Order: sequence, then structure tokens, then C-alpha cells
Amino acid sequence: MINELKKNGVIIEQVYYCPHIGNECDCRKPKLGLFYRAQKDYDIDFSKSYAIGDKLRDLAICEKEDVKGFLLSEDNEEVGPKIRKCKNLLEAAQMIKEEE
Repeated sequence: MINELKKNGVIIEQVYYCPHIGNECDCRKPKLGLFYRAQKDYDIDFSKSYAIGDKLRDLAICEKEDVKGFLLSEDNEEVGPKIRKCKNLLEAAQMIKEEE
């Protein structure tokens, strides 16, 4: 996926992942440790940020912080007020571009 994004001019600075087994850490989804680590590492302003995922648990940051979310889904799953549904990553990117 990173290579496909790169071909389209998208730069991924870093990939964060949880290396732990179980839920004893603060970085395993749906916990938010990795979001806060990225925020610290790159001085990210959450109010100008977007989270995109194919499961609602990927978007837990949207409920806790001022982050807009996009759920990649076509089912009837209900989402929160800060989360919009879209079919795929391209549609999410187009929606973000329209907002800015």
C-alpha cells in the first residue's frame, strides 16, 4: 500500500505498529498510544488531522481528540458524528481535498 501511495505522490513519513502481545501496553488498538507518539514525534495538530480505517476501532482517536475520521465501509454500520463513511481510500482523499 505504501508503494502505491508513493506512486501517487503521497509520502508516508513513518509507520507505527504495536509489537506487543495482549493488551498490557498503551499502543495496541483501540488504545491511543501510537497516535500520541506520532503527535509528539511530528508535532501533529490533531485539529488539522484525519484518521482513515476499515474498522471503527481504527478511528478511536476521533472520539477522544479533535480528529476527523473516515471509515472505509459500504455497510450500514452506524458511525459517530466526527466520522464519515467512504468506499475506499481514493474517495476519502477526495473528500479531504474538498474540505481543504
